[in-house]
Amino acid sequence: MFNRTLLLILLVMSSTASFSQVKEIVERDVRHIKYLPYGQFGSGQWQKEERINARYRKENPAYHEILALDTLAIPYLIDMISDSTEANVRVPCAAHNLKLGDVAFALLNDIIVIPWHTVTGESWNSYSCDALPDGGWGYLYYERVKFKDQLKMFFASTQGRVWMAIFKDKNLDKETKARMAKRFKSLTNNSSLEVASTTGE
Repeated sequence: MFNRTLLLILLVMSSTASFSQVKEIVERDVRHIKYLPYGQFGSGQWQKEERINARYRKENPAYHEILALDTLAIPYLIDMISDSTEANVRVPCAAHNLKLGDVAFALLNDIIVIPWHTVTGESWNSYSCDALPDGGWGYLYYERVKFKDQLKMFFASTQGRVWMAIFKDKNLDKETKARMAKRFKSLTNNSSLEVASTTGE
């Protein structure tokens, strides 16, 4: 249900590659990735690492191929978040070796920044180490199945549709984006995740 609803929403903003091909590409490429471009804020080599990581996102074939799929990859990356297969990847701000599900989430977060508070209903106020909130890698490690379900609910909700439009609809002007950002904040503050209609907002 989630995949069908989300893919219908994303179809108008995405390429015409078949969904089965996208799934195969995502699953194959996530398994080939052995480095994540997630450095540590404020480290002595931070600026140098950021330049290296920006280049990596463009030049690593597997990582770049998934980023190029953009929104088409989102449902398949979310499905992989529960995969606890060892990935043999480390990042400075995670206490554990990463799993394939963590690699999938890192790619998802590179495609569209995840609003952790809205998705999980918990407070994530500090981002002192990297692009995930403090404790984020641990949440992924210990609550990956729950987090996957929370992400599915978010992207199938009205809030998820608004968030997607803010970041991914290239036809929106600044004024419209600002108005939608206010709507997203209002939806988040006033209700739990609302099931989105597939016929309109």
